[in-house]
Amino acid sequence: MKGVAKVMKPTNAAIEAGDMDTVKKNAGMLARHYSVMAAWWEGHGSDAATKISDEGIQAAMALRKAADAGDAAAAKAAMGTLGGTCKSCHTSHRTKNADGSFGFKN
Repeated sequence: MKGVAKVMKPTNAAIEAGDMDTVKKNAGMLARHYSVMAAWWEGHGSDAATKISDEGIQAAMALRKAADAGDAAAAKAAMGTLGGTCKSCHTSHRTKNADGSFGFKN
């Protein structure tokens, strides 16, 4: 999950700069991170979080498609969807610790 956070900001910057090669590379990383999350949540019995992770995979694939087409507007929309999956999952399944890190709700 921390891997997703590390890729989001540089991907947004790459979209703004029109660097679609970086966007393509990062879309692949995001899809892999979301795939790992989906498997983790599935193994921990959370259908809702697994669904959110699957939505992240689809958004990462849309990001890749947008980058392939050089479509910055579609790439921004895909990033908005990705950001929404982060927020949705954190709201439902994570708790923010005093040091700013996140833990899991019981």
